[in-house]
Amino acid sequence: MTRRGFTLVELMIVLSVLTLVTPLVWILATRAADNRDLALDQLSTAQEVRTVADALQQDRRAGQRWAGAPLGWRRGECTVRYQLEGTTLIRDAGPACGGTQTLATGVERLEVTPSGVHLSFARFIRPTLVHRTPIFLPVPQ
Repeated sequence: MTRRGFTLVELMIVLSVLTLVTPLVWILATRAADNRDLALDQLSTAQEVRTVADALQQDRRAGQRWAGAPLGWRRGECTVRYQLEGTTLIRDAGPACGGTQTLATGVERLEVTPSGVHLSFARFIRPTLVHRTPIFLPVPQ
């Protein structure tokens, strides 16, 4: 008589191995997803920093520093201001100077110093992992 199937010992061995292997696979998959999300965040942040730097440079060249705002310029009849609304960096100007534009999102901090602008980006990779990127953009007077 031939018996088919697995013995109780064989099943217990397989279950023991699976209880060790499954968490390892889960950890590796989570880390791979986190690394992918982190790389995408770094690309997004780099693009937004380029956008902000280009706008600041263009406004600085075209106008003079305006003391009415922490970060602003007067360009002829236009007043251009940069401000943080929540976590969104806004370039606010009149309709003749480009209107209101969203330059960057996920900005945690905007600090203006005499030598430039400090930005801090905060992106949530997952609820327990936040990627913070401090940036300094020189903006001479």
